[in-house]
Amino acid sequence: MRLRPLVPSCIAILLLVGLATAAMAADAAPAGCQKTPGTVAVQDGFLFQAAGGGIGNPGEQSICNAQCQDGSFVSCWGTTCTASDAICPSHRGYCTGTSTGTRWCPACTCKATASCPGGGSVSCNGIVGSCFTVDGCYASCNGTLHWCPNPSGSCPI
Repeated sequence: MRLRPLVPSCIAILLLVGLATAAMAADAAPAGCQKTPGTVAVQDGFLFQAAGGGIGNPGEQSICNAQCQDGSFVSCWGTTCTASDAICPSHRGYCTGTSTGTRWCPACTCKATASCPGGGSVSCNGIVGSCFTVDGCYASCNGTLHWCPNPSGSCPI
């Protein structure tokens, strides 16, 4: 069998059919995935959007993602799911799905730095609400005091 070259109008039709097929495929979520606006997620090697909340069709799964303070994500899934990004220091961030339950972001963190007599400082990191300083004395995080090498005068504890 000998192949003949395609006529330019046939090439144009084939290109249009190919582009239309590609556009429909790009808009379709893979089986078992619910597309909703939000963060990009991956399931079974397919890239699709599904953060912020989704309601799947019967037998399908929705996937949601919440962004945490440190830039990581927590994911959850189920027939329905919701996600709430961390807004530190007031909101930790979480994701809840009917199949996974609630998954939390790491607790929001804080940093305390106290200036020390003679220069220098002491610092610590802790969970939001646990950090404070007494300049010239110490920084406190998670109930642990980090003392200056030579505290000044009397330091309240």
